[in-house]
Amino acid sequence: MNPDPWPPLPPQPDRGQRRYRVSDERLREFAKLTAYERLKWVEECANFVRLGQQAMTRYKQAMRTK
Repeated sequence: MNPDPWPPLPPQPDRGQRRYRVSDERLREFAKLTAYERLKWVEECANFVRLGQQAMTRYKQAMRTK
């Protein structure tokens, strides 16, 4: 059997403890977007997160079957 080519995943922090910062400049640029553009941006981000979650689920399932 081949060794796992991926390093182990780090422990996941509690979602309620996550923090991030956004610059004032970035907030001003976001505020310039139309409602449609903001919604599109949010949907694209959500889709990106879902893809990552699906990949994580597949990875965990693959690890259990080894």
